[in-house]
Amino acid sequence: MSIHFVTYFTSEFVSIGIASVARFLRFHPNSPGNIFTFDEQTSDVLRERFAKGGINVINVFESKSIASKYNSLLTDRNDLEVITSLKPLFIRLSLQELADNEQLIYFDPDVMHFGHTSSPS
Repeated sequence: MSIHFVTYFTSEFVSIGIASVARFLRFHPNSPGNIFTFDEQTSDVLRERFAKGGINVINVFESKSIASKYNSLLTDRNDLEVITSLKPLFIRLSLQELADNEQLIYFDPDVMHFGHTSSPS
């Protein structure tokens, strides 16, 4: 069984986010994942850092559907509220990529991993 992950990074969390993903991969080597970003510089740094291993770095503004959702939410929310509102979309998009026997774990960029994520079975 494969464990995929999904997270997001803003520019303020690049350092801690890299450490978080690296720690996750320490316990789950070769796990594929999606990292959603909100600016070009963060995307570039992460694409360079995680160029191998099936990790997709997705800048929300490079996806018309996500950018459209982001911009529509900005009409009555601040940036932090918009990012929080997009988390379910990030999870849903990542779930669509999974096979029946695969699992998905979501974590915020400031989460540190200290062990293997055990299977619930």
